[in-house]
Amino acid sequence: MEIEQGRDQRLYDAAKEGNVASLNRLIQEDPLILDPYTIHTFRETPLHLASMFGHLDFVKSILALKPELAKELDSRSLTPLHLASAKGYVEIVKSLLQVNKNMCFALDRNGMNPLHLAATKGRVDVLRELVEAEPDAARVKLDGGDTILHLCVENNKMEALEMLVQRVGDKEFLNSFDAHGNTILHLAVANKQLEVVRFLVGSTNIEVTTQNFLGLTPIDILSHSRRHVKDLGIFESLQSRGVKNNQVIAPHNSQLSIKSTSLGKKDMKPLKPSELMLSKKQLKQDWVKRKKESLMVVAILIATMGFQAGIYPPGGVWQDDKVGPDGHTAGLSILKDKNRDGYMIFLISNTIGFTSSLSVIFMLISGLPFRNKLMMWLLMMILWVSITATGFTYMVALFFYTSRTGKDILNDSKDGDILFLVVTAWLGLMALLFVAHTIRLIYIIIKKFFRFILAPMQRRLTVRNKNKKMSNHRVIQV
Repeated sequence: MEIEQGRDQRLYDAAKEGNVASLNRLIQEDPLILDPYTIHTFRETPLHLASMFGHLDFVKSILALKPELAKELDSRSLTPLHLASAKGYVEIVKSLLQVNKNMCFALDRNGMNPLHLAATKGRVDVLRELVEAEPDAARVKLDGGDTILHLCVENNKMEALEMLVQRVGDKEFLNSFDAHGNTILHLAVANKQLEVVRFLVGSTNIEVTTQNFLGLTPIDILSHSRRHVKDLGIFESLQSRGVKNNQVIAPHNSQLSIKSTSLGKKDMKPLKPSELMLSKKQLKQDWVKRKKESLMVVAILIATMGFQAGIYPPGGVWQDDKVGPDGHTAGLSILKDKNRDGYMIFLISNTIGFTSSLSVIFMLISGLPFRNKLMMWLLMMILWVSITATGFTYMVALFFYTSRTGKDILNDSKDGDILFLVVTAWLGLMALLFVAHTIRLIYIIIKKFFRFILAPMQRRLTVRNKNKKMSNHRVIQV
């Protein structure tokens, strides 16, 4: 028994490595070594392993010795063809098809055949070989009703979709429903796949006004979904096939999950095509929202570092009390006693960074209406001060960590030059950013100020010119 187990292990190792020489030696030792795999249930056969690891020569050798292994299933009901198709090994797929092309119809535990797996992974070359061998296998539906075309759209495999439509894309199959009555066009619109929509609408005979089980057409799906920059292109593609915007459509802010919703048509109203584009106001709101989230993350991170540095200063704290001229008190900073000036510089810069980051956090969670770019720039300037102070704190701490007295590093020309160069470069970069942001902030303030001052004057001037024109018109009529 132990000899057989050892031989089986050597066979598995040879399959994993693709070692044909080892396989031939094992066959010479025991010509029937492959027979048990066609009789007993195994987790996986050597052919499974070789197909999964892409060892073409080993696969051909196994198939020449025992071709019936091509139809064996592993513990997940996968055949070697399933594994080779999912991995994209075209030559191995060809070899397996030559032995038994009926394995194209074999289903795994999820009800998927090798073509389904190849489509899901986007293995176009493999998929082409499989479809050529058994075109009807591409028409097999999953338990939920999804077709292989649904899988291509759900996984955004455009090339696989194009190839399948060309080979097996008759009208009935192209307009098949999934479990929720959605065609592939419904799914492409819901997923904002503009290129897929353009291909389906422009190059196939898919129905563009088909309703799913909720009574929603693809254009209804578009109008129910969250606004996106691709919406206008999708709408224009649908409109090119004669779809008019007289469908029953939901309000602008409503959202829809096309696979589960109870929204009724009586609560809907038409939506103009122009509303399918993101407005400048929406883009501005999205920008402000992203900036607020980014500022909050950075501010929390800097506050955490500042808190840690304040509690655990460079050099640590004294662990005991000592009386005398060189005495110290437990819990106080060692750096403070060794170099009071250096400690104060460190403490001030760290406190500035800590408090400014806390200020940003407090302002963001206070509920103040930070809805415009000016306020965001103000918060960014405060956070800029915090980042600068934190960087300076690090340099001060590094200065005292790398010298015994805080002055030794200056006496070392090499270390002193490097530190001076780093500090100078950092301060120069910060000064440049500060000037740039300051100029931009001043420009925004001046622009808004003049707009606030000149707007009433412009309105009065417009009204005056209008009244003057009306007066001249009356005089001419008289």
